[in-house]
Amino acid sequence: MKETNEKLGKEITSTQWALAAAKKTSSELPLRVKPMKKKGKEKGEEGTDYHPPGDFGEDPDGSDNDDDEEEGPSGPSGPPRGRPPDNGGPGEPGGPGYPGPDLFPDLQGPTERMQLKIPMPERFDGDKDKLDKFMREVINWFIFQPRNFPNDKVKILWTLNLIAGPKVDHWVNQLDLAIKQDQFDYQDYCSTWDEFKQILKDKFEDRNKKTVAQHKIQNIQQGSKTVDEYITDFKLLAEESFFDENALLIFFIRGLRNSIYNASTHYKPVTTYNGWMKLAKRIELDNFAREQIHSASST
Repeated sequence: MKETNEKLGKEITSTQWALAAAKKTSSELPLRVKPMKKKGKEKGEEGTDYHPPGDFGEDPDGSDNDDDEEEGPSGPSGPPRGRPPDNGGPGEPGGPGYPGPDLFPDLQGPTERMQLKIPMPERFDGDKDKLDKFMREVINWFIFQPRNFPNDKVKILWTLNLIAGPKVDHWVNQLDLAIKQDQFDYQDYCSTWDEFKQILKDKFEDRNKKTVAQHKIQNIQQGSKTVDEYITDFKLLAEESFFDENALLIFFIRGLRNSIYNASTHYKPVTTYNGWMKLAKRIELDNFAREQIHSASST
């Protein structure tokens, strides 16, 4: 398709324009802007400079696009058609190193916009066997709801609200009042969370816990439990007994069911506490598989 410049009387094709542009540098190419119409002149008359298809004055199909753009004091409001927008310098909008738009603003800073929902800690009534579980649940609440506990005083008073029962009500009321009124002479007064935790341990922790656990673990038996169930019970006692691994190994093997222990002679020997736990699981699985095969063959 050819475009005719009536003023110059020459024919210039789009291909010729592109070839000519490719031979010149960007500084040599003429600035192609939309021609300003002279007063009293109509479009297409003398006074209008030539521009190739795809530039400002005409669409490639020859249609006028004057109505599609708004002109400001110095020309069109947007970047020239067919030319990429200017890039900014380093660190500037459009330039290298500049962060892109925040595509997911609602997902930024999860701790600021949402709080995880977890069950409330179970109330503590002074039962020494339940203290460890109670403290674990309370501390988890502090971790998952940090904005609700800005200081130690809030943590202490909130925890006191979860301690209730005939054994503890009087003590809770006295300590709650002492903290709120800054009664420093009260025997259990505390101002930090660490001090409060120590007071709870001194009052409610089972001081015979270690002795009881040591007695139980020396007499534990697997019985009808699965290996996994036996290991779970054994580990709980092991943590409270403070026995070393050599002692734990002896107690663990001694408590295994005879069928598991006797089958261990057909496997590679192990000499560690953790190794025996893994071996016991494997023997149980192998025994179960053999029973299934035997049952299937007999039917």
